[in-house]
Amino acid sequence: MQPNIDELYSDLDQGWGFEAQIKALNVYMIEYNPEQESDSQKNYIFHAYLENELVHATSQAQNIIKVLTENIGIDLWSTRRGYPWDDVKL
Repeated sequence: MQPNIDELYSDLDQGWGFEAQIKALNVYMIEYNPEQESDSQKNYIFHAYLENELVHATSQAQNIIKVLTENIGIDLWSTRRGYPWDDVKL
């Protein structure tokens, strides 16, 4: 899958901020405290590796939901508002 170059993902909450951007087939990530001037964590990962890990994690989550649903008798996770990974696009 070809990544969308230069798309910026950003999330901000109380005392926590996160940004991720794809450049040159890598995903660069910054985690920080918006109340401080310095970044707390900077990392990057190959887009293809991240995509493979996302597919694996999604499959694991679906299997866990399936087992829980079989044992409890009702799907309390995916029927309420859809699977959260439906909107994930890498």
